[in-house]
Amino acid sequence: MNENGLVAVICSANRPQMLHDSVLSVVRQSEPCSVVISVPAESDVTQETRNLPGISVLVGPRGSAVQRNYALRSIRHRPECVLFLDDDVELDENYVREILACYRRHPSVAIVNGRNLAHGIYSAGTVDRSLSRRLIEDYRRNHPEVMTAEPGAVTPLSTNYGCRMSIRGSLLGKVNFDERYVLYAFLEDLDFALQCRPSGTIVESDNALGVHLEVASGRMDLKRRGYSEVINPMYLWSKKIGFPLRSAVLGSARRTARSAVAAVREGDGQRLAGNLIAWMDAARGEFRPEKILEIS
Repeated sequence: MNENGLVAVICSANRPQMLHDSVLSVVRQSEPCSVVISVPAESDVTQETRNLPGISVLVGPRGSAVQRNYALRSIRHRPECVLFLDDDVELDENYVREILACYRRHPSVAIVNGRNLAHGIYSAGTVDRSLSRRLIEDYRRNHPEVMTAEPGAVTPLSTNYGCRMSIRGSLLGKVNFDERYVLYAFLEDLDFALQCRPSGTIVESDNALGVHLEVASGRMDLKRRGYSEVINPMYLWSKKIGFPLRSAVLGSARRTARSAVAAVREGDGQRLAGNLIAWMDAARGEFRPEKILEIS
C-alpha cells in the first residue's frame, strides 16, 4: 500500500463481475491509490481482478459493517484518507485526485463525499455501466470549468453516503462501523458520520465525479430489508449520538407507506411484512438490528 495518499475500500458479495468493472475505474485513476477488497468468499473476486495493480483481497465474515471494519484493521500505516465505495460504481479518472485535494485544502474536514451524477435523476437499477460512463463524459464536456478549476472545491453537507464517502486518515482506529447493523447494514453510514462529526465537518467534493449504479442483484431478501428499514433508524436513535426520534419515526413511516403501495401494485408484501414486524418490536422497545438474521 502507499504510505501516503488514498486507500480505497470496496466491500462486495456474490457479484464478481460487477466488482471487477468498478475496480477498473479505481485502478485507472490519474492519482494512483491502493485498493482493499473485502469479501465473504474467495469466489467473490475473479483472478482477473486480483491481478490488477495495487489490489489486496480480504476474506472474512459477511456484512457491510463487518467487512468494512475488517478492511480498516488491515491498513497498517496512516494514509491521508480512506475512501469507501460500493461494488457498483463508476468513477471519473480524477476522482481520487479531487478527494485528496479536499483534505489538503480544508484541514477542518473529517468526511468528504464524492458526487453521484445519477442521484435524484435515475431510479435505482436503471443505470448500467455504459450510461454511467456517458453521464461522466457529458458532465465533463458540458462543464469545462471542471477541467481547469483548482482541485479541492467543496460544498457543506449534513450527512454522508456510504457508497462514496471517505474519511481523513487521522480517524483510523478512532471510529468504527457498528457491526450490529448486519448484512445490508441500512444506516451504518449515517451512524458512522455521527461518530466522525466531533472531529470535523462533512462536505461533498464539487468535482469528484462518479455514478452509483445501485444494482440490487446479490443483495438481501425483501423481508429482511423491510425489517432493517424500520428497526435500524430506531436503534440509531436509541444510541443517543445525535439522531432525532422524529427523524427515525417519520423516515420509517414513509418507507412503510412505500412498501404498502408496492405490495398492492406488485403483489409482493414481503418488504411490508418486514416493516410491520419491526414496528411491533419497536413498540416493545426492542431495537436489535441483528434480529434480521432470525427472519426468513
